[in-house]
Amino acid sequence: MKKINLALFFFALSIFSFSQTVDLASRKFIDQSIDYSNNKEFVSFQYTDVKGSPYFSEKWLKGKIFLDQVWSDILELKFDQCNNYFIVNWHDTAFHVSSSVKQIVLYPGNDTVNGLVFKNGYTINEKINAKAYLEVLAEGRMSFLKYWKKEIDEYTQYSDATKYKRFEQVNRYFIFVNGQFKDVTLNKKSLQEVLADKWIQVSEYVGKYKVDVKTETGWKLAIGYYNSL
Repeated sequence: MKKINLALFFFALSIFSFSQTVDLASRKFIDQSIDYSNNKEFVSFQYTDVKGSPYFSEKWLKGKIFLDQVWSDILELKFDQCNNYFIVNWHDTAFHVSSSVKQIVLYPGNDTVNGLVFKNGYTINEKINAKAYLEVLAEGRMSFLKYWKKEIDEYTQYSDATKYKRFEQVNRYFIFVNGQFKDVTLNKKSLQEVLADKWIQVSEYVGKYKVDVKTETGWKLAIGYYNSL
């Protein structure tokens, strides 16, 4: 009898897991299909004359999609930094991930434990609106956010009047505290300004652990410590 009950438990568990996948597969998390070919490589024809890549990575990366408290199994994803949307490889077809998806975790390496967390819902300005995905570097009383962005830059080469195009990385950083967003530059002066009310404790932490406050990692550590006070 115990064996039968155990079998029924695992059967129910498998049905529940499958139902999650089916729910995601019902197109609640995807928009229209897009061009796709060449052994799982997405081809975006509007970028054919631009040097470089609009993506976080040209390769499909492992990731998870969170929708209404339900998460997907590990999927293959790409992040288009030029247009700020994610692309999912779903049964050998590429789809835009719908902006109704509030959280996506991207795993740049083989590690599927420590990923990059992207969320939308932040209305900062007209261009960075509630549909835009930002990486959450720190979260708590103060959030530290990164807006990954690539823009198309025109340039010329020496002794050549022809104009060429290339992707240029132009990321921006924001803090979110007390319902307000602030655009920040990664340096000590800016960090001291945003953490002014706890700067004595934070500066001791920064000095003790030799945190480089001119870097993203340094800001992430300092704000994480600030949130713990």
